[in-house]
Amino acid sequence: MGGMRESQSTVAHPFGAFTSTFTFRRLALVVILGVVTWTALIALFGGSAALDAIASANGRWLLAALVVHYASFGVRGHRWRRLLDMAGYRLGYWHATSLLIAGWFVSALLPARAGDLLRVGMLRLEDSRRTAVPVGVSLGSIVSERALDILAILMLGAGFGWAVLQMQAPNWLIVSYAAALALLAGLVVAIL
Repeated sequence: MGGMRESQSTVAHPFGAFTSTFTFRRLALVVILGVVTWTALIALFGGSAALDAIASANGRWLLAALVVHYASFGVRGHRWRRLLDMAGYRLGYWHATSLLIAGWFVSALLPARAGDLLRVGMLRLEDSRRTAVPVGVSLGSIVSERALDILAILMLGAGFGWAVLQMQAPNWLIVSYAAALALLAGLVVAIL
């Protein structure tokens, strides 16, 4: 594939505010926007039942769920970064992860996974630090991500199914299930 592509462009980035480095001011803005959004959702859509459910939940499990959920964005950002790196386009970890989170946010608000289109569009922009990523490469990386997501779901489901089947299934079904798991594992290894 040759060496990594580097940008020689001096074009100003139209979304420069979204690509600058981390600052306390930006963190405060994100926290304030989050609080305002939560407050508006609760006020507009009667979220008091949801708040009651959260209040009655086990705090340790809730905290564990939040940590796992938000840590998954870091893992997904790293995975996407690696996929683009294999195509010859190097993104910084924070840049890739922030684009991924922005895409998830847009997809939560708009239909048809519009956040993925946002990521493709943002990768098309270039500035003095980043080269533009062609649409085909960025779409290919997103399709690859989806395929890996499906494989992860299949593996989790297979593991859960295996645990349940071992408790109360005839031997022939357990052997068939083990063969299917081996086939799935081979598929995962072949893709990676």
